[in-house]
Amino acid sequence: RIPAGDADLMIGCDLIVSASDDALAKLDIERSHAVINDTLSPTAEFVHNPDTIYHDESMKHSISDELAKGNVDFFPATEVANALMGDTIATNLFMLGYAYQKGLIPVSAEAIFKALELNNVRVDFNKKSFMWGRKAVLDREAVENTAGVKKLRFTPLEEINDIIENRYQDLSEYQDQNYAESYRSKISMVVAAESKIVGGEEHLFAKSAAKVLHKVMAYKDEYEVARLYTDGRFQKQLAEHFQVENIEGKNSDIQSKVSYYFAAPLISKRDPDTGQLIKRKYGSYALPAMKLLSRFKHLRGSKLDIFGYSEERKIERQMFSEVSDTIDVLLENLKDHNLLKAIEIIELALKVRGYGHVKDTNYQQYKVDLAESLNSYVNGGSVMTFKAQKTEKAA
Repeated sequence: RIPAGDADLMIGCDLIVSASDDALAKLDIERSHAVINDTLSPTAEFVHNPDTIYHDESMKHSISDELAKGNVDFFPATEVANALMGDTIATNLFMLGYAYQKGLIPVSAEAIFKALELNNVRVDFNKKSFMWGRKAVLDREAVENTAGVKKLRFTPLEEINDIIENRYQDLSEYQDQNYAESYRSKISMVVAAESKIVGGEEHLFAKSAAKVLHKVMAYKDEYEVARLYTDGRFQKQLAEHFQVENIEGKNSDIQSKVSYYFAAPLISKRDPDTGQLIKRKYGSYALPAMKLLSRFKHLRGSKLDIFGYSEERKIERQMFSEVSDTIDVLLENLKDHNLLKAIEIIELALKVRGYGHVKDTNYQQYKVDLAESLNSYVNGGSVMTFKAQKTEKAA
């Protein structure tokens, strides 16, 4: 309802929406101001395309270009508000408080508080969120430190040796040291081979191979899901969000209310129309059973692994073998001119995501894409030639 170029203020609680053409059309470079939450939130597009990438810096530039210098503020409001208040919905009142403290809202704080009281929904929660937004303008560093957002922000490892050791430790906990050592040996071999072939210290192919091989080795089966729920981290997160002093205590209200939803292949029913597994709800009584199950992870992949006979587990073990073979083939044919192509091929495995029928569909497409890509990569040979090369090498 606001004419083009007629907005005094844009409070952007979502960066993607704020950078849209409709929103930007309301701004005027002379009169408009903006306060924008620059925490990226998933959109419906991720459902259709999991590889969707939103370039946040580009979107921020689009907004800044529509406003006079100094008339826009970006703040990671969702991160901060969620850490401070335990709920992302606090973002909205946090942003309102931020804009108010900047002098951009011609309404008194008393009037805003009165409106919250009249609405009578989480009044104290909304008032505190509003005040935290005001505080963020006065002392941003103090608010971020209190929220601990600097600790929350993910910083990817850059050095190949750091990546290897990080994945080694993860796989040791996932299975055991022998399993982790097989990973470290393989990627160390890749690092040495790439250095001889293309030189340099970037190890671009090795970094991709390290990421992909770890993914296919650390697939989330029943043992791993049980471990992740019972190693203490999940309970710690519950305690932090719900402020429960003893999350494992018998008298803990939150513990008794926790439910788990699983579609275990061995015991779950299938939808009569689609044939897909149906998730079942399990109460807090499932936690001790999961803790016990996590202790049997050493059975993974053995003849005693009752879960290993499902089609999904067979696919996951097959992918481990296929990725390892693919790495060998790519290294045998690696040159300066096809380095990027080799990285593209090895990262095809990252598209095999999801569970059940979703994962199976992605895996079938992966096999087709892998065969076609390797056919082009290996001297233009046929798919049959590539298979013959692998068979000859194995012999």
